[in-house]
Amino acid sequence: MIKIAICDDNSTALENIKKILEEFFTQQNHEVGIHSFASGGSLIDSHDNEKFDVIFLDIDMPEMTGFNVAQKLRDNFCNSFIIFVTSHCEMVYESFDFRPFHFIQKNEYNEIFKQNMLGVVKKLMLHMRQNDKIILEDENKIKHVIFIRDIFYLESNRHYIKYHTSKRVSPFQIRENMRDEELKYSAYHFARIHKQFLVNMRYIKEISMSKEEIVLDIDRPFPKLPMSRKYKKEAEEKYILYLRTNP
Repeated sequence: MIKIAICDDNSTALENIKKILEEFFTQQNHEVGIHSFASGGSLIDSHDNEKFDVIFLDIDMPEMTGFNVAQKLRDNFCNSFIIFVTSHCEMVYESFDFRPFHFIQKNEYNEIFKQNMLGVVKKLMLHMRQNDKIILEDENKIKHVIFIRDIFYLESNRHYIKYHTSKRVSPFQIRENMRDEELKYSAYHFARIHKQFLVNMRYIKEISMSKEEIVLDIDRPFPKLPMSRKYKKEAEEKYILYLRTNP
């Protein structure tokens, strides 16, 4: 379950943001716990027990501003995703000091605000999924914890799958088939580009349709992978959709 906090001294803002989040996560069939706070102090006190995963935080609040709250959270090594929601768009650059996940401007609680909110939440969900972990074993039988985001691509080699990751130059290898791995990573924005390759789209630099290859944005000796005719149309469509939803 994802634990979410909303902090705003405006009761209308609290209710609107909570409603948008409840509708979204109900549609996604995802279990969440949403808590509302009218002051920064009450949020901080509750966070000591709840440890919220995501915090929607207004900046302009009396007694303790959103920046004050964010500073206290970061000083206590809080790793929550902070999303500033404020009508003061000129403060966006100041907010960067607190490592927010995003900044949402609020003027009126209309359809535009709702779509902006949903866009940020969708990006957040993808980001959180990429923080999921798997366990891979190396050739010495030593187990390694690998984040999904650290996987560059998967390569099939007969009855084995090679995991190319940012953790080391040599790949991890497991006994598995590519079809099962493709299904496993379907929710993590991976694209099948060849019968031998499944790529994490966050590392695609460009797709060359004429050369039928993928150029990867990775620090490796061979940052290009072949793309077969069978998969190139679907791979291109998936990548375009990925770019549209994750600018």
